[in-house]
Amino acid sequence: MRRLVVLGAVLVLLGAGCSDDGPDVVSIGDPDEGTTVMLAVGETLELTLSANPSTGYTWEVVGDPVCVAQRGDSRYTALSDSLGGGGELTLTFDAVRSGAEELRLVYHRPWEDVAPERTYMVGVVVAAETTAE
Repeated sequence: MRRLVVLGAVLVLLGAGCSDDGPDVVSIGDPDEGTTVMLAVGETLELTLSANPSTGYTWEVVGDPVCVAQRGDSRYTALSDSLGGGGELTLTFDAVRSGAEELRLVYHRPWEDVAPERTYMVGVVVAAETTAE
């Protein structure tokens, strides 16, 4: 009987750790260029932009944002089975500090010393995390 009680307690604790109450994800993309996105500390921003890495071009963040921090490497999703077909590159950011800034990216070949093929800017406002009373 005691083992059942301990097993039940462990299952309750595991269930609490696997809830869907994780950080909210705000998704934006090409059409959102020039707008402002609102986040709270702890939320996640997913930015998906058109890309074609087979041409050597990639999206890179310009500068060192302080309100959001890029998480991991970008992810590429092909939108076509054809060779050289384009797709989308998704960059993930965590809202880490309250404040406001411009998140700027350039689409370029990193080894070339020329103007980028494209730029992307979105305003980011991160509010302090709210606490439940």
